[in-house]
Amino acid sequence: PRVWGLLGLMALLVLPACLGDTPGSVTMKPLVALVLPEYDREGAIPVTEDPYLALPRLRHRLAPSVPQVNAKAGSAGSGSITVSWKQDWLGWGRFAGFSVSASPGGKTHAAAAAARSTTFSGLSAGTYTFTVIAQGFYLAVSGASAAVRLMPAPVVDSRCIYLISVNLTTQSMVASHCGVVFIRSLITSGRPGFRGPLGTFYTATKSRNVTFHSPYPVPGTPGYYAPTFVKYAIQFYGLYYLHTWREPTSAFGVGSQNGPYASLGCIQVPDPVMAALYSWAPRGTTVYIHY
Repeated sequence: PRVWGLLGLMALLVLPACLGDTPGSVTMKPLVALVLPEYDREGAIPVTEDPYLALPRLRHRLAPSVPQVNAKAGSAGSGSITVSWKQDWLGWGRFAGFSVSASPGGKTHAAAAAARSTTFSGLSAGTYTFTVIAQGFYLAVSGASAAVRLMPAPVVDSRCIYLISVNLTTQSMVASHCGVVFIRSLITSGRPGFRGPLGTFYTATKSRNVTFHSPYPVPGTPGYYAPTFVKYAIQFYGLYYLHTWREPTSAFGVGSQNGPYASLGCIQVPDPVMAALYSWAPRGTTVYIHY
């Protein structure tokens, strides 16, 4: 039926009309052109009613996807945080780029459509979230980062002090007195979900030949570990210690915080280093933990 209907329409457009009462009399009439109205999608139909928005293949041409935002703080005292984002589609046609804002503080950066990161500087120590707004053809969509903490510069007394500085990025430790380095070592810190505290602390009790028991006593649950013998332990905050553990030497260093020997937030140090540190560090030694 569709074929016959199409052929009929073509006959109406192509064949002349036969008029006249006299046999053999034929009058030719001009063809009438079919003019389709122009569809002004932008002006005639609101965006919410635009049927083109319902087509999966065209939707990405009209609006960008939600940005996937990540923020990473610089070193302690740097005052800088780098914000990066992933954009699956930038839109099509008129795309204005990105607007990136910090909260709190209200600082805003404008970024071009091709940009994927920007760095905020001059920030005070604190916790920030960042919102990236993608300005699309029709819509502006936004995504926000998780909260990121910017650490202040280390608090170091101008007088000679005993200092243990722990860098969680490099998984390393430097112990010094009056600015003179006593010992350096790789360490292992808290695993995901148990990263441990950041900031400035002071050592308290020191213990030798003790057995540590997990604060999560049910086997098989996150955080559980069997009772473990520890040769040296120095408490610096609550249940957090610098201490020896049972991991091999190769398990220390960059990335070890995500490995099988990572702690529940304590700072784990190789046996020989911890033995030296135990004898060297007096009560009240400053422990500064940072990224």
